[in-house]
Amino acid sequence: MTTQPGRSRSARLLDAVTHSGPGYDTTPNATASNTTSRLHHLLDRMQRGVLLPEEREQLAGLVRLLQARVNDQDRAASVAVSAIRLMNEAGAQRAAAEARVRELGANTATLRDALAAVTGQCRSLETELAAERSTIDRVRDLAGRYQMWHEGGWAPSSAADVAREYRAAVDGQPDDTGNTSPTVRS
Repeated sequence: MTTQPGRSRSARLLDAVTHSGPGYDTTPNATASNTTSRLHHLLDRMQRGVLLPEEREQLAGLVRLLQARVNDQDRAASVAVSAIRLMNEAGAQRAAAEARVRELGANTATLRDALAAVTGQCRSLETELAAERSTIDRVRDLAGRYQMWHEGGWAPSSAADVAREYRAAVDGQPDDTGNTSPTVRS
């Protein structure tokens, strides 16, 4: 046994038995295995009825330390339960959001199909409108020619000839008759 200056043999012996004093770590930062083994040692001495007053204080300190650890673990467990609850709620919210995204995707696809159908109808109507405008332009052209011819003294031989030429213009077919109606001067 090494001698420690200023400490008596009985003090050193007490330190060796109680694991306290210089060289022994009994602070709350002691490792769990040291604390556990020290607690078992003190409990054994208490059961045998040979617990010294210093050991009683150490036992009380270790019990307080263990109680603080239990309290810390209870708080940590409570936080973990809260975190799990929040994760479950977040998962449920995520699932609801994903379902809404799928629903919106389906609605978007339906709207896109409807838009394509309407766009197709619009293109078809635009084609028809262009054809009708072309017909109107042909009829206007024909009317302009008749007006010019009429002002120049020309008159159709019959209303049927005029109707045939207008019908050909409206149907978009050239007049095959070549305007064979005889010219009548007024």
